Amino acid sequence: MSVPVYDIFSGSCEYDAVWLETAHSLDAACHRMTRFAATAPGPYFVICYDTGEVVTRLNTTRQDPLYFAPNPTSSRPAPHAPRKPTNSPRAA
Repeated sequence: MSVPVYDIFSGSCEYDAVWLETAHSLDAACHRMTRFAATAPGPYFVICYDTGEVVTRLNTTRQDPLYFAPNPTSSRPAPHAPRKPTNSPRAA
């Protein structure tokens, strides 16, 4: 029985993919893909060499709807913003 091999790519799997490296486990491939994305945001994916299927994807570009960005129109104050007192006594 052969050990599955996973190839890590950057770019789109439909076009413009760039091979980055090979991992010998899916966990290792996911870890490396996350490390690549931390230093260079963008789309990444992993292909199982044996099946040729994309087994996982990660996209850290700002255009991706899954990318976390604070909502500037939110009514909640930022965690560091001072809050206005509600029932404070007035100075005489």
